[in-house]
Amino acid sequence: MLIYINIKTMNTNTNTKPTRKYNARVQSDVKALTRQRILNAARDLFLEKWIDELTLQDVARYAGVTVQTVIRHFGTREQLLHRAVEEIDLGARDHRREVVDGSLSGIVIALVDYYEIYHAWVLRSLAQESRVPELSISLTKGRQQHRDWLLTCFAVYLNEVAEPDREKLINQLYTLCEIYVWRVYRLDLNQSRSVLEAAWRSLLGAVIQYYSLVPVD
Repeated sequence: MLIYINIKTMNTNTNTKPTRKYNARVQSDVKALTRQRILNAARDLFLEKWIDELTLQDVARYAGVTVQTVIRHFGTREQLLHRAVEEIDLGARDHRREVVDGSLSGIVIALVDYYEIYHAWVLRSLAQESRVPELSISLTKGRQQHRDWLLTCFAVYLNEVAEPDREKLINQLYTLCEIYVWRVYRLDLNQSRSVLEAAWRSLLGAVIQYYSLVPVD
C-alpha cells in the first residue's frame, strides 16, 4: 500500500519556540554584558577624570560602544553616574569585613584590606564631594556605615565604657580609622603595609586602654 505525505502540511518548525527562547536569552545576556561594560567604564574613568568633567562620549569610547547605546541603557549622564556610584558603594560595603571578637589585629587587617582596595575611590570622592551631589549622598551613607562598622568591631570595648566617655571613645576611634591615616602612612610617608598595621594597632590600643579596662590583644 502506498502512503502519500503532503510535505507542505507537515509541521517542520517544531523547534521554533525553543529557538525563540534561546535567542531571547542570548539577547538578554548580551544586553546585560553591555550594560555592565558601560558601568565598568564609568567606574574606571572615575579614577582618571574628575566626575564633573566626565562625558557620555568618554564612557562610550572607553566601553567600545556608541553614545546612543549608553543612552539606551541609562538615559542620561546623571542616571549613569548615579548607578555607577551605587554599584561601587555596594562593592565597597561587601569588602568591609566585620570583626566581632574584638581582636585588634583582626580589626586593623580588615581596615587595611579595605583601604588598600578602595583608597583611590574614597580619596577622589572626598576631593569632589562639594561639586558632585551624587558623591555627597554616597559619602554621607559611607560615614554612617563607617560608624556602624566601628560600633560592631569595637563593641567588646565600648560596652564597658559609660557615657559620656563612650561617645568620646567612638569619636576618637572614628577619627583614627579614617582613610587619612592610611594616606599619610602609605602615600605621604611611603611606608609598608606592615608598618601601617603596627602603627594602627598602637594608636587604637592606646586610646582603648585610656577608656576601657578590657585587655587589648
